[in-house]
Amino acid sequence: MGLSTHVGPHLKENAKNLASQWKEKLRGDTENSLESLGCLLFIAVYELLGTLHEDEIVMLLRRVSQHKQSLELCQTHGFADYIPDFIRKLIEKKPLMEAVRSICAFKLFDKLPPVPLLKEYVDDVMMCSEVICGSQMIPDEKDKALNGKIADLRAAIQCIKNYDLESEYPSKTVELQIIQLEMLKEKWRSLASTQS
Repeated sequence: MGLSTHVGPHLKENAKNLASQWKEKLRGDTENSLESLGCLLFIAVYELLGTLHEDEIVMLLRRVSQHKQSLELCQTHGFADYIPDFIRKLIEKKPLMEAVRSICAFKLFDKLPPVPLLKEYVDDVMMCSEVICGSQMIPDEKDKALNGKIADLRAAIQCIKNYDLESEYPSKTVELQIIQLEMLKEKWRSLASTQS
């Protein structure tokens, strides 16, 4: 892209066909974020952004969103206009932690404040933990499910620290919730041992 070489109509048509085939191949492969990044960069280099549907761009952005370097590349290669829509779709579909990370990585704090989403994420984790507590799972399953929820809360703490959100949402609040869940786990273990 930095060389600004001229791409003739024949080459552009070939690039468009290749991009179409590449996107089709990626539909079935949800794991390969590096290939998705390659596809996005190819589209940017050949200036094919206008040939894509917004949903296709959002799908590709979502796949590369877990890598900070990928996000930076996307921001500087013509995808910046699509990023707020991409994040709104994440919020609608509820991977809130992914949305918060993307907001922070793209520095969209004024358009999409991350802290209310982070609080909603933590509240959802705690509500899910309450459901687990009231369920009829065997103690080992409850323990495993709660460990997952504790890991989710630790991810929230890491996000708070990584993106300097401590002043708006102190990580100690989330740490207290982890302590509550740890105490619940201990309570179940003692109950399970007395019942067996």
